[in-house]
Amino acid sequence: MITKKTLQKLPLHLISPLIMFTTRYLESLRPVRSFLMSMGNYLTPNKTVDISDVVVVLGGGSVERIHTGVNLYKKKLAGKLLIFRNIGKKKFSTGSTTTTQEAIHLGVKLKDLIHNNEPHNTEEEAKTLYKIMHSLNFRSAIIISDGYHMRRVSVLFKHLIKTSDFHLNFYPTGISQFDPNSWWHKQADTENLILEYLALIVVLLKLKLRIL
Repeated sequence: MITKKTLQKLPLHLISPLIMFTTRYLESLRPVRSFLMSMGNYLTPNKTVDISDVVVVLGGGSVERIHTGVNLYKKKLAGKLLIFRNIGKKKFSTGSTTTTQEAIHLGVKLKDLIHNNEPHNTEEEAKTLYKIMHSLNFRSAIIISDGYHMRRVSVLFKHLIKTSDFHLNFYPTGISQFDPNSWWHKQADTENLILEYLALIVVLLKLKLRIL
């Protein structure tokens, strides 16, 4: 089965420089630049959220995910913070060794924290969240992930968690991790965009074939 990890084995370090060179050469043409920006912005939904029962920080990705989630919690946009795949991070400037420790360090009350390490990928996170929301009687959630990841997240979660039963908001992290308006200027952004579009195609094919 084709997964995100399988796609990550592609020689992107060879493909992405070629794409960057070509796009930067052509970006002065307005239609080309507009198309490139639309590609980046398609992956990143608007940052609009409603007050919800829980903020959900998806596992993996950047440390900015937990910082964004805590920020929304502290703004009282949700009374609970759910952390998936509570994996240790090497880049926590506070000295925290896990995402949960970082959340507590940043001011989240222990009684408001939920963490679940069962899922191994985004699809499993959606299925697990569905069970958690049922068991805790949550009716709404704000889903946090890196910007380039949010389109695929929204497709998966809306399919696996029926929006007729629950209200889901999708909130991407800031442009420090992915700038949709100039992604072709950074190799990391270019590689993330390529991977996400390939992964999104895989998800859409699975939905079409009804194997998801």
